[in-house]
Amino acid sequence: MLPNDWQPCRSRAIEGFRYLEDREILQLLFVGRRRPYDYPCPLEMYERFVAAPSKGQFHNDVLQPHAKAQGWSPRPQDWPRNDPLGP
Repeated sequence: MLPNDWQPCRSRAIEGFRYLEDREILQLLFVGRRRPYDYPCPLEMYERFVAAPSKGQFHNDVLQPHAKAQGWSPRPQDWPRNDPLGP
């Protein structure tokens, strides 16, 4: 079960996502993982992600190359202590 501010995702690879607009960060929770990954993501790119028919393919084709071009290496993030998915 995802926290309230997360969007569920119909994907074999991505369970859910949320966008932190103030930081331009897209957080993804992958299927089978219990920690989210942060990706740099301007608002326009986030809107394209939401509209993409395949979120996993968008991740592979757009988000990952964009993150690498920004010198970003996505790593699992810790959940806030009050988060229901956290430890």
